[in-house]
Amino acid sequence: MKALPLPSQQFCCTLYDTARALTVASNVPAMLGLLAERAADALNIKACSVRILDVKGQTLKLAAAYGLSEEYLKKGPVEVEKSLVDKEALTGKAVTILDVTRDPRWQYPGEAKREGIVSVLCVPITVKQKNIGTVRAYSSTRHEFNEEEAQFLYTMASQVGAALENLKLTQSLQKRYEDLKALVDVSRKITSQLRLNDVLNSIVTETAKVMNAKGCTIRLLDEKKTNLELAAAYGLSEQYLRKGPIEPRKSLAETLEGKPVIVTDVTKDARVQYAEEARSEGICSILGVPVIFKDEVIGTIRIYDEKPRQFEEEEIEFLSGIAAQSAIAIQNARLYKIALTNWQDLVQEISERIDFWGSPAARTQR
Repeated sequence: MKALPLPSQQFCCTLYDTARALTVASNVPAMLGLLAERAADALNIKACSVRILDVKGQTLKLAAAYGLSEEYLKKGPVEVEKSLVDKEALTGKAVTILDVTRDPRWQYPGEAKREGIVSVLCVPITVKQKNIGTVRAYSSTRHEFNEEEAQFLYTMASQVGAALENLKLTQSLQKRYEDLKALVDVSRKITSQLRLNDVLNSIVTETAKVMNAKGCTIRLLDEKKTNLELAAAYGLSEQYLRKGPIEPRKSLAETLEGKPVIVTDVTKDARVQYAEEARSEGICSILGVPVIFKDEVIGTIRIYDEKPRQFEEEEIEFLSGIAAQSAIAIQNARLYKIALTNWQDLVQEISERIDFWGSPAARTQR
């Protein structure tokens, strides 16, 4: 699209006021609803809507609307391949339709006619040079949107993109703070115990709860490093836990190379050793990370979820942090066990010597 003229004073005031309001909007629906209302009022048209692409990039989900009836909004899914006006806008263009009842690019012409929609202007919402949704302006009369109006809606959409990105950054920072706090809390509980079974059970229980997961396991390599032996589990049935030996080379092998592994669907990932048993258990996704002590992998910790889950970078970092704390706690517990055994042996030896020197045989020797 060619360079557009500067917007009028009215549009400038609306853009300025909206930008200020977006910075204090408390949540995404409120923020997008504000944009839709301000845009419709400034353009003096019937309505405005905001739609965001779903995860698969196939459907534009309604995020906010102003001036449209509930009946029209529930007309059906807006699919990118069928709504060509949105498909074209998602390439980065401002798209105008003069009459939705006669333009093949419009997905629901009959519903639009009943709603009283005639002309539409559609522009993309862009975040980091990626088009993630569209903003539509609806007119109840035949209206040829001019370049100034297109630029205005473009700018409003760019404000939404910037606000969404800022909100995402804020949420990411908040999530990192919460993860750090949770990591400290879990670490405190882990390091406050010295008995190995108590340590491991605390790890799997607290980790599953913090990560809102179905279950969690810790498996440690045996001496020959041919099996991952179950050390602790939470949220999983005895039947599933007894399904068979876990062989490192057949079960998320990358974790033993020091890498995290994400499985989004156990039935479609060859790295899962017992896929059918996992499905029967109600497991869909797995996140596994190595437990490393002094640069040596000594086991794995895994999170299990019942639904398809795209584990985020922050979640991988959190579980890796738990794994690092676990390695230290496991080593401390092992050292404690050795020290306790040595102390018990020493006490036993001293007791036996006391008994001996108090015996008749000892008195005879004296």
